[in-house]
Amino acid sequence: MKLTVLCPLQEEDKQRILAAAPNDEVLFTTNAAITPEQCAEADVVFGNIAPAKLEQYTNLKWLQLISAGADAYTSGGLLRPDVILTSSSGSYGQMISEYLLCAVMTHLQNFHRLRDNQNARLWKEEGLSKSIQGAAVAVFGVGDIGENFAKRVKLLGAAKVFGFRRTLGATSEWVDEMHTLDQMCQVL
Repeated sequence: MKLTVLCPLQEEDKQRILAAAPNDEVLFTTNAAITPEQCAEADVVFGNIAPAKLEQYTNLKWLQLISAGADAYTSGGLLRPDVILTSSSGSYGQMISEYLLCAVMTHLQNFHRLRDNQNARLWKEEGLSKSIQGAAVAVFGVGDIGENFAKRVKLLGAAKVFGFRRTLGATSEWVDEMHTLDQMCQVL
């Protein structure tokens, strides 16, 4: 079997893949560097194939995306129906929600302005800081990432968490009110 890895990896991760597939041929490359011949030979691809190159993967049996979203591959008939498609949905909740929390805290506490002032050797007021405690928070897209983010802001004391998603269905213990995206303006 020929496994093609299209995403950058640390050397230790490459070695783990090679050890797990000792009888298979493994190619570590990128979308920009892969040749049409290498595309045609790939049985399994780990990474996101450039949609424009998808038709070159004539031997493809399984595509494991590094993204959570797969819309670029499921719409428009780009991917043959016999190809197994799996995504990384559910893999990024903790890390991305921590990033989002950092961005929210930076905004609420004016960290970006304070950092810029410090770098410019300015010591001036930048207004009052705000807290998540007691705040109302809106979460758009309550999947794995949104659920993790809702949990973190709720644990930090958010008074109310409003969740928005395309369709209602699953509830969340961390979201006080769940709404569809078309209700966004009236709820906000």
